[in-house]
Amino acid sequence: MKLIHKLLITNLIITLLLVLTMFGLNAITNKRMLNNVFEDIDNEAFNRIATEISQQYQQTGSIGMFIDSKALWYELINRNFHSSRLLFSPNTPKPREPGPFTQDGPPEKHMQNEAMPPPDDFGKPPSFDQAPEFDPSTEFNELANFADMREPPPRNKPMADDFIPFEKRLSLLDAKGEILIAGNTETEVVNEQEITHNGDVVAVLQLHANRSHVSALTQHYLNTQINISLWTAGIGLLIALLFSYLLARHFTNPISQLKKGAKALAEREFETQITVNSSDEFATLADDFNRIATELRRFESQQSQWLMDISHELRTPLTILEGELEAINDGIIEPNQKAIISLQEEVALLSRLVNDLHKVSSLDRHSFNYHMEAIDFNALVALQAHKYAFKFQSKNITLNATLPEQTVMVLADQNRITQVLQNILENNLRYTDEQQKVWLDLTVSNHHVFLSIEDSGPGVPDEALEKLFDRLYRTDSSRNRKTGGFGLGLAICQTIVEAHQGKINATKSRLGGLCITLKLPLAEAH
Repeated sequence: MKLIHKLLITNLIITLLLVLTMFGLNAITNKRMLNNVFEDIDNEAFNRIATEISQQYQQTGSIGMFIDSKALWYELINRNFHSSRLLFSPNTPKPREPGPFTQDGPPEKHMQNEAMPPPDDFGKPPSFDQAPEFDPSTEFNELANFADMREPPPRNKPMADDFIPFEKRLSLLDAKGEILIAGNTETEVVNEQEITHNGDVVAVLQLHANRSHVSALTQHYLNTQINISLWTAGIGLLIALLFSYLLARHFTNPISQLKKGAKALAEREFETQITVNSSDEFATLADDFNRIATELRRFESQQSQWLMDISHELRTPLTILEGELEAINDGIIEPNQKAIISLQEEVALLSRLVNDLHKVSSLDRHSFNYHMEAIDFNALVALQAHKYAFKFQSKNITLNATLPEQTVMVLADQNRITQVLQNILENNLRYTDEQQKVWLDLTVSNHHVFLSIEDSGPGVPDEALEKLFDRLYRTDSSRNRKTGGFGLGLAICQTIVEAHQGKINATKSRLGGLCITLKLPLAEAH
């Protein structure tokens, strides 16, 4: 499976999980919130009804009007339930507290909340000794509904078989527990309030639980929310699919370029460069890739040049040896002491070249083991300056040294650092003209020691300064090989110094010639 497909599937899975999580939390939260609201409405209406029944008994000494007239009972329930519901409706004025019934009938219209439809004209309630006429098809259906004076939810709606309307869950009992007005008594009692008069219990109002914890209205609302959420999730997934694809392409395009670039490098196309139009990690990776390609191209060029230089260096003494041996063999040159010395010089030259090449390969900092120890670098420089003083004097070159009095401890391989000092001093001795000067200057900073070895000439061209440490590089390719070198000494010095976590560079000297500067960390800095 390709990376773009993996990223696409991963983004879709994450998006789907987020949608499902939000959908589930939203459904649970809405369900609990709505059930709590309806429960609060039930309890508020229950308390209002109980209060009004108690007030009615205080004024008339009886609650028989509710027992004898279902219309008045349902009107009481509907009015108080509707008022309670308005209390929990936003941007709705608070309803007035209802007054008790009188013998003349229900409260006047001005006592009703303006937002509530006016109740039907019941007229005067029937007397207690004559049962009122009650038509369930008219009075019950018009008054029993607790929400908006319409019929309760039909039974074929979801959850309707388990949902019990509020008016069906109220029961009125006398002081002995006998049922006066029967509601649905199959479920448990969730609220109960005694109707008292002068401390005596005259009736008990009970509210029974619903068969279902989810009302039909709640379920209808939740079903609507589910449908909306499903449509939203579907559209969101399509949008997420599009953006996931674009995001995956954004991530995989640089990787594809890196893949093509790596394949090109494997085919030795080192001029390959890639471009990533961004400022993130991919751009950094592309820059690193381009640097690697540049270094490989430079290394290949140096390798080719190195092989050519080695061939040239070997060809010269071999050609001389071959010519002299053929001349001896042909009798042109007599095999005397002079001829033998000439042959020995060419063999020595070949031996020195091979040894230098071996040093360069064996001194690589990743393959050679250095014996590091704390040494006095100041004393080591003074010792080498003293050893070379006679050699410089024999060529009429003045050697000066400016060294501190205290010890300068560095962590180094003494033999290898000695080799570095000797290589640099040999170069000064070899290439500095007579009647010139060589100066050694050693300074110490907080964490490093610096040694500058400079001469008064002749110098090297500016363009050659950076190439002095390349293997087999010489500023004068035609100089005498018997007195000069092969361009490996400074390359060996650089390898050793970098293995000691130091640096070496070449600059113009203040004296007019060349200045070689070594920088090594002090022993305390390790």
